[in-house]
Amino acid sequence: GIYQSANRFGGLTVLKSSGIQDCLNSSGERSPVLFGVNVVSGCTLRVDSSDNCTVLSEVILGVLRGQSFPQYVASFGNSQPQEVLDWVPIKTVSSVLSAPSCSVPLSVHLEVRWTLYGSLVNPQAQIVNVTERISANSSNLQALAEPSGLLGLSSTVTFIAVSAPAQPEYKAPPTIDASLPFDFFFPFV
Repeated sequence: GIYQSANRFGGLTVLKSSGIQDCLNSSGERSPVLFGVNVVSGCTLRVDSSDNCTVLSEVILGVLRGQSFPQYVASFGNSQPQEVLDWVPIKTVSSVLSAPSCSVPLSVHLEVRWTLYGSLVNPQAQIVNVTERISANSSNLQALAEPSGLLGLSSTVTFIAVSAPAQPEYKAPPTIDASLPFDFFFPFV
């Protein structure tokens, strides 16, 4: 994964698609986010109009994000925990799709921007920005639960290269700026 942790289940993960497709039954099953691999995953959640909106929102966000969602990710594959500048914070952006009544998160999208850093011969991938976008639908639970009572949740990860292609640069050829003395060819002329 792109997050370093002593706990192999901790870190940046997404929902793991399964045949059951029930979010609560498969909430512990997650896939690690691997560098450069775009992922789309989802599940369904049975919702009742009598559910408490606040509790439901917290449960859904926990299912979408995972148990230990990190605050930082390593910018390089070998970033050490003690090197503070080698870690990139995860920025969270929330968007509500309709009028605020009951904000229920429906999807989490991780957008990882990266660039190539270093020499032209052996450039290293560097993560420069990670944004978490939470899309929520704000309507009453009765409207969300109808007609089947199933609510579709999704989590996606997209890696975006932001660097321009590397171009080799060469130094300009040297110019010879030599001046000869006035009588250099004197005996031969």
